Amino acid sequence: MRSVPGVAAILTQLRAQVAAPQLPHIVILLEFLTELLKPADFCQNVYSDIQTLAANDTQRTLLWKEFVTTVASGRVTSVAARAEDGLQASKEVTKSTWLASGSQFAMWLGKNIAAISDMKAAAQMCGKALTLGYTDQLIAVIYKRMTLSGDYARVRSLLRHLQIHQQRHFFLATLRYLETAEDRTSLLKGILDGNDILVDCMIDWLSDPASSSSATVGVRQAAMSAISGDEVCAQTLLMSAGYVHRTQPMFLFTLARSSVHMNGVSNRLKSTSTRARWLGMLVGMAISELVDKPGNKMKFDDEDVRTPEANWYMELVKEPLPAVVARSLTRRTVQKPQAPIKLVTEIVGPRITEVADDSEDEDELMSYAKPDSDHEDEDEDPTLVNRNRPNAPVYIRDLIAGLRDTENYDLHYLALTHAAPLIVRKANFGKEVKNHATELAAILIGLDNPFDIENFLDLRQQALIALLVSDPPTIAPWFARQVFEGDYSMGQRAAILSVIGLGARELAGYANDDKNLTNSSLPNVKEAPFPSKRLPGRLHRIYSSQPLDKVASRLEKGMVQPMALQAADKLTGPSVLKVRTFSSRMEVEKKRKKPISNALAKIVAESFFFPLTGRWWQNVQAYGSTHNVHFQPFLLAIFLKTLAVVLQASGRSTLSLPQMTTELWDLVLSVRTAALTDIIVLEAVLFALLMLLEVNDGRRVAEEYSKQLVETQEWVEMVFERASGSDEEGERIRMLAASVLLKTRGVVEKFQRLLAGDLVF
Repeated sequence: MRSVPGVAAILTQLRAQVAAPQLPHIVILLEFLTELLKPADFCQNVYSDIQTLAANDTQRTLLWKEFVTTVASGRVTSVAARAEDGLQASKEVTKSTWLASGSQFAMWLGKNIAAISDMKAAAQMCGKALTLGYTDQLIAVIYKRMTLSGDYARVRSLLRHLQIHQQRHFFLATLRYLETAEDRTSLLKGILDGNDILVDCMIDWLSDPASSSSATVGVRQAAMSAISGDEVCAQTLLMSAGYVHRTQPMFLFTLARSSVHMNGVSNRLKSTSTRARWLGMLVGMAISELVDKPGNKMKFDDEDVRTPEANWYMELVKEPLPAVVARSLTRRTVQKPQAPIKLVTEIVGPRITEVADDSEDEDELMSYAKPDSDHEDEDEDPTLVNRNRPNAPVYIRDLIAGLRDTENYDLHYLALTHAAPLIVRKANFGKEVKNHATELAAILIGLDNPFDIENFLDLRQQALIALLVSDPPTIAPWFARQVFEGDYSMGQRAAILSVIGLGARELAGYANDDKNLTNSSLPNVKEAPFPSKRLPGRLHRIYSSQPLDKVASRLEKGMVQPMALQAADKLTGPSVLKVRTFSSRMEVEKKRKKPISNALAKIVAESFFFPLTGRWWQNVQAYGSTHNVHFQPFLLAIFLKTLAVVLQASGRSTLSLPQMTTELWDLVLSVRTAALTDIIVLEAVLFALLMLLEVNDGRRVAEEYSKQLVETQEWVEMVFERASGSDEEGERIRMLAASVLLKTRGVVEKFQRLLAGDLVF
């Protein structure tokens, strides 16, 4: 029974006995499974057997993936917990097992991961185990088992075989583990060595007070020590000095005269490292440039400090700190003293004298037409004429002031209508937008439409999209964080998700395609009706006019039509696909467009996709799904569609497509139960599956996602059979389910030889 089918058979039998209670059998199976899995090298033994007994590499890979899914995905814990609940409900005398305890099972997984000899196989199991929700217990055991001799080589190897988002998840848990670790600095240096991904993660963590403030001083000191040899310290120091100089110049002046600063520069200049001396000269010169008078500024007669790279470092004092760091510091507004106003009591300078000449012929004067009337003068009551109407904002600060002013309609309306064009115009002109991006985004998201402006939602959405496109690496992760951590309503969270999806499509080159669909002033599309009763007017506009739904409907239609046409041509496939009248093949071919430039592909994973999925899993682990606002059907459906739209917009050639596919497929399959209870979630799940299968190559799906493919096909077949075609909603679900089935069956039929190993076992 110590094999892949053996463990699966025990779980299957135990699940069956729980469904139709046979108490003696449950007790025996539970005790047997507990003893079978007890050894700390159980997984290593299974791995060795697979390597020895499997016929080829394909079978070895598929068998190990199936074993990892069976053991490390939470199935064992869930089945054991249900079995114990059944025994306790029947008052059967039994004691709790470690299998039903999430924390103890995670510790068992940690021991087994540490015992696996092949680091790639260990990383596959570790990556799956990170989704259980007991990351801290898992990581603690891995470190204790893998670093007994003070060597971190195995941990480094394990991390390098993890996917990027898994490495970040592992590393953040490591920072929490450091609270109780002894040699923190050595541990951090040991795992950061040669891993640029983790170094970037460390820098992000240090520069974000929202994350690093919860850590102890010792952990932060260890983090700084671990990257002390990296040039990022000099860069951070220069940017910080510039920010302090702009807000509290006297404070920086005092620091520059302190012994700490002088000794630091002196020690750098005496260093044996050429790079260290060079950085010391640049830091000393840059800070002296800020605080000293022209005759006393520090200068070095060295060619190396006049290179383009040196100039780049010197300019860092003019760079703004990230907005999240700036908000965490104490802000002091330094007001410049205003010059006293001089009252002019006598005429100064040349005088203009009017000379009257009676001899001038008045007939020679040119007469001018009467000026056009001002519409402001049309009011019969001259006291109501407003001669002080505000002008459109030309600076971002003026825009912020106008959006915040909820008393002056003219000023507020001008700011809202000019927000998107102004942001677009200023995005690549200086750093005005970048310096105020998050502040402006927070204001726009929190607007309540106090003047009941008709196209308010569309104006706000366009401004937020313009902000996102202006600086995606900064704004997109910030938006993702607000969806899960911000103090916003469901409607506001949904609006943020729509902006993320639409902004991603604009970066991918689909802005013109979405121009008409995303205008919230247009009539609502009937393709995605609300399943419940109509909400009151204002709430209905907020919740039912989500532009992302319109984009998703068009994508869905564009994919379903060709498949329906193919099915009709072959006179095969689900009958639901034959009830529509579709355009001919020639018309479909004409609608195909030339390839477009995709600026999204390079940044989609780190800026858009993984910030959303990573915070989703953190939220689920922290709050579960029972009383979680993000599991509300409306918000969950928008979230799934956002991920699907972002994945589709990134394109098939995106380097991070395999990692994103794995993450989205696991997430979609995890909400299958919730999808069966609400039709809008079910529609979103089917849409996401359709996008997954559309973007990925069939061969890749067969080779790398055979398990998910089989699970998806079985579940969608059940959905198709249950869905009723008697109404519009049921017909829509059947259409989507049939489309997914055509995709999955097409992959199975074309690559059935690759799937043969998995199907046999």
